[in-house]
Amino acid sequence: MCLYHFLSSFFGLQPSNKLEIHQSIFYFIYGAPGFTFADVYNMPVHLRNFYFREFMDLKKKENQYLINDNIFFRKESKKMAVLIRKLKVINSQELGKNMRRITLQGSDLADFPENQESGYVKLRFPKVSEDIGKNTKKPFDLRSYTIRSFDPERLELVLDFLLHGDSGPASKWASSVERGDSIEIAGPGPAILASPDADWYLFTGDMTALPAIAVNLEKLSPESQGLALLEINSLEDKQELIKPQGVEVKWIINPEPLNGCSDLINALSEVEWKGNNPYAWIAGEFELMRFARKLIKHEKSLPKDSMYLSCYWKIGADDPGMKKAKAALILLDSLKNIFKF
Repeated sequence: MCLYHFLSSFFGLQPSNKLEIHQSIFYFIYGAPGFTFADVYNMPVHLRNFYFREFMDLKKKENQYLINDNIFFRKESKKMAVLIRKLKVINSQELGKNMRRITLQGSDLADFPENQESGYVKLRFPKVSEDIGKNTKKPFDLRSYTIRSFDPERLELVLDFLLHGDSGPASKWASSVERGDSIEIAGPGPAILASPDADWYLFTGDMTALPAIAVNLEKLSPESQGLALLEINSLEDKQELIKPQGVEVKWIINPEPLNGCSDLINALSEVEWKGNNPYAWIAGEFELMRFARKLIKHEKSLPKDSMYLSCYWKIGADDPGMKKAKAALILLDSLKNIFKF
């Protein structure tokens, strides 16, 4: 017996284990972008195995979430009548070159909770006939949109849509919608606002996060201080924002957001932080959030209740793919806490 096989057998590592080891490394790198083969291979074995199990558990939970999502929206569900609200479009207006504000109204909003601005609703878009066969379990697409405002007396719900052609069901619908058209929604999801106790605020996001950031700015106290870094596709996309005088807004033009957000990331890296109790609210594309998590959590060491970080989308990924990207960021965070890199 050669020395390799003797040592392998002695320490419990058989040649057949190689496949399992490399499979775990593959899933590790796939689930947490940014790791190299060497990073994972050189981890202590017990830690690599532990985090591999954690990753697999996370994937199971993610898959269960998708299953529950399907169940939640099935027509035959008895909850459907309560959870799904059918509304009509009563107004549509352009907010700039690439964003449109749509107002929905309907008696189904009679029991819609108040003070949910910055929360979200899920819109249900029926799939076209040729796409239904690709996913028979869910013959419609779901997309989440920020609640811009809600009027409980007029039963009006306002949503802002980023327009990016016909590449997605929501953008396609918002680009061509007319007064009187119907749409089904579910929700709302929780409203998460910046802490009122902070003495300085940092808001950062692309156009997908602009509606939520706008709500947050409106909710701040008049004496609040801070900075908002807002990436937009063109100068025509600037909006008149209601905000405290002490909050500065910097508009960053990126005409090709599908090519990345390097200018926004650079601006974020150069921020001069102020205050003794700052709060960071950051949302947008996957790469922005990966950088933001490293900056806010590991370099600035902000406590959990002094930040809101959310991945809204990922270049090249659909809605389920974006959920996988979120899961990858969570896993990456856990690993960084252990290995301090």
